Amino acid sequence: MRTVTYKLLTFNELSEEAKDKAIENVRERVAEVNQSFVNDDYNGGLKDLEDAMDIKILDADVDAWSFRFRFATNGRWADLDDEPRFLCRYLNRLADKTWAGKFYTNYSKTRTSKVLFSDWEFCGMWFNRAFSKEMDSRFEYVKCGFTIRQFVDSVLTEYFTTWKRDLDYCYSDDAVVDTIIANEYEFLEDGSFN
Repeated sequence: MRTVTYKLLTFNELSEEAKDKAIENVRERVAEVNQSFVNDDYNGGLKDLEDAMDIKILDADVDAWSFRFRFATNGRWADLDDEPRFLCRYLNRLADKTWAGKFYTNYSKTRTSKVLFSDWEFCGMWFNRAFSKEMDSRFEYVKCGFTIRQFVDSVLTEYFTTWKRDLDYCYSDDAVVDTIIANEYEFLEDGSFN
């Protein structure tokens, strides 16, 4: 019987050549896990989006950045979606459902609550990043005579574009290195990983 000893190194201790090998050795495993988290977040966001916007998303394909949607059959916007004059009413209702103030309490003499900041709120950063951009520009859509359908299409386009961008990032060197360092993976001197 013999004993074999291996020297394990952190990612930052590897040579540049070994770092490249380490990234490639870990990329598929890391990307699959990261993509699973991203997809779970975005799929959850889709449900929230459907509820808030009174729509049903059909045939969504993130890889092709394509989607179809219809207004909910019991939704009030189903017959008004192509009328520009109803966009302002639709946006007001949507803003009421999604604007969220973040509060803190001032415990000095008055003990009154004050708004610290406000934002468009759904289910977390993935969704908010895509949705906020469109909601912050909502008055431009009204000025330009957009219909409700055009506005919803714009929101969904931004949402799916952001989703696709985040999925692509999962395979990037930066994402792999961040995961390696955060999880303190160790490698052999040549960058091998088991």
